[in-house]
Amino acid sequence: MVVQLHGSKRWRLWGMTREAPAFRDVESPEEPEGDPVADLVLSPGDVLYLPRGWWHSVTADQGTESLHLTFGTVPHTGADLMLWVVDQLRASLALRRDIPRFGSLAEQSDFIDTVRREVADMMADPRLVERWAESIDTTDLGHAIPSLPYVDGLPARGEITVKLTAPRGRLTANREQGTVTFSAAGTAWDFAESAAPALGTLLTNQPTTLGEMADSAGLEVEEVAELVSALIDGHAVAVVGTAL
Repeated sequence: MVVQLHGSKRWRLWGMTREAPAFRDVESPEEPEGDPVADLVLSPGDVLYLPRGWWHSVTADQGTESLHLTFGTVPHTGADLMLWVVDQLRASLALRRDIPRFGSLAEQSDFIDTVRREVADMMADPRLVERWAESIDTTDLGHAIPSLPYVDGLPARGEITVKLTAPRGRLTANREQGTVTFSAAGTAWDFAESAAPALGTLLTNQPTTLGEMADSAGLEVEEVAELVSALIDGHAVAVVGTAL
């Protein structure tokens, strides 16, 4: 993503010469041939999206000083899924055993066969991608934000505004126990089922006040403040606004 802030800049764009290039790749893409598919001049306020892997040439040749801001998004790929699979399989004795580097060819072959079976069994799960998504949603730590000035827990003040600090979280109902599990930032908390609506407001990833959370669940602000304090201690939620 390119955001032109000041002055103008010329962007010439070509298509990709390597499908789905990766940040850590094994080959470099070939240089493009022919004329660009687009020749653009960005002015202040213009936003340009460059698809993954597109070739581009940028010049500040419009006779003015120029400043632009760029940022990128990194998609998850099959390689990321396989890294997660390997982490899950660390519970398997077969993958924890030493590689028989100096063993016979038969011993090495048996070792590889055992590892292959473990990986194949896990990859055969039709819910594998769903399990991976649940895992990354609840283990990504996000960005820590200090909840100043409340370092010893939140007071029961409805105007205090809080927000989820992790990119995502999950709320799971445990109907037999009458509880819900809130998972985010690598930790899981069990709360009474009545807290579900209040916790759900946090999962919108929008700032919300303790008063709004209390109203959504029919709880007292004191109860919500105690609940949110636990999540702040676990670095899953932070105070982002208050009227002092």
